[in-house]
Amino acid sequence: MELGHPLLLATDQCELILDHQRLEGWPEAGRSLPPASRLLSRYGEGNIASLSFDKGFTCAADREVLELYIPQK
Repeated sequence: MELGHPLLLATDQCELILDHQRLEGWPEAGRSLPPASRLLSRYGEGNIASLSFDKGFTCAADREVLELYIPQK
């Protein structure tokens, strides 16, 4: 959270920010698909090795969809 606003940041292995979004209100479960979709469309399927979300940000249904594009190891 920055200045009272929740932020969504996507970084690479070197901590370079690849994507960001200021969220309106606190994130709810099921909000992981839009940022994942943005990253996949920007960098291409097969170019993202992993995604990690805070507890409560994603749900089982989202994880099933994401696993089609980014397999769990």
